[in-house]
Amino acid sequence: MQEKGNTSADPLDGLVWYRYVDRHRESMHQELVHYALHSVAIEEQVFIVLKRTSKGVWLERWFGPLPDAARILEMQAAYPASSHIHAAPRFVLSAARRRLAHPTKEGAMAAFVARKQRQIAILRGQLARAEVALRLGLVATGQEETEPLSDEMLGALG
Repeated sequence: MQEKGNTSADPLDGLVWYRYVDRHRESMHQELVHYALHSVAIEEQVFIVLKRTSKGVWLERWFGPLPDAARILEMQAAYPASSHIHAAPRFVLSAARRRLAHPTKEGAMAAFVARKQRQIAILRGQLARAEVALRLGLVATGQEETEPLSDEMLGALG
């Protein structure tokens, strides 16, 4: 999947790649100690392009305020001798179908959505198998009478 860079005059175009991940936070409700409120947030992760090759790019995860374009160019010039205080550099193939990060925010968000759709499909399959296993266990212990599995349950098993 080839992505085009932004057409804006952003000086960081091509120097920064992006990835979106979901973060889960729990907080205790004040009145009900055993009731946890769950919140999910989408976090933008920023990666600095350290080096470009004919096959891909070397990226370093960046934490904190984003440096200006001049500082990123200095880091590129010093790579690989520069010290990496944030994270070990990662190589990303340009032609890869799945990537750690993407050169545009739009591409990164599209990849995030695709990952979440795949995650949901996998978890639905696991849930269906667990429900069938539970029914089999209840039947084996005599807690539930034997009934044929519904077409829905059989279909979910693949």
